This record gives sequence, C-alpha cells and structure tokens, in this order.
Amino acid sequence: MSQTDVQLVRAYFEDLDRALASYSRSPDVPFADTPDGKRLRERLHPEVVWRPPFPTEEEFRGYDGITRALAVWSEAVEDWRITVVDLVDAGGGWALGTLRIHTRGRESGAAVDQTLFTVFEVRDGQIVLIEDHLDRPEALEAAGL
Repeated sequence: MSQTDVQLVRAYFEDLDRALASYSRSPDVPFADTPDGKRLRERLHPEVVWRPPFPTEEEFRGYDGITRALAVWSEAVEDWRITVVDLVDAGGGWALGTLRIHTRGRESGAAVDQTLFTVFEVRDGQIVLIEDHLDRPEALEAAGL
C-alpha cells in the first residue's frame, strides 16, 4: 500500500467521523446527503464490501448498503465518534487500522467505548474492502501481518 492509499484510508475515517456527527445533530438530513457523506462515495469503490465485527451481522455492499447500515445504527445511538489511533501499511494494497469507537445509546444513554481493528484493501485509489475485528491477532492475520 502506498502512502497515498494510507492517506485515503485516514481521510475516509475523518469524513466518516464528521458525517456521523452531522447526522447525529440533524437526523432529518439523510446520511448520504451530508457533505462528508458525499465525499465518502468518492473514496469507496462502487462494489465495496464492509464486514462488521459481529459474526451475526451481514456484510454490506456498495456505498448505498453501507450508508443504509450507518443510518439504521445511527438511529439507535448518538455521539458516535471514530478516532484513528494507528494506521499500518500491510503491503500489497492492505492496511490495518486501530480505531477507538465511542457511542452513546439514544434511549439508554449508556456509553460504549471500544477498540476496533479494521483491515482495508485499497485498489486503484478506492477502498474495496473494510473488515472490522474485535481481536487484534485475528485482524493481523486477515491483513497478512
């Protein structure tokens, strides 16, 4: 993975974090219609696949599938923030991100702070795979490290 690809992944998360914050403040504006949500579309391959960290979750395909999932989950939580702690070039178009996720239940008010390990595949300047893991060794293996 080139430095340009690493910057692409970092920019993806910066846009995503801002889009989630905008959506949380104004849930009447569809997630995909926020300025940052629109920028995300440019960073994602049309057939991008997102695999959430929970084995019972389906994978989401394409920008529309990902934004629908984010909008549904955003209805259940508020103050959803994502911070990139570390981003490692794994070579061959792959990267591993260590992320800090913070959410607060919209109804319960319960705060959740969690570390997430995300594997990315970048091809031709776009993200084609986003695969979340709760376990670092599992993520390292998936990234080929």
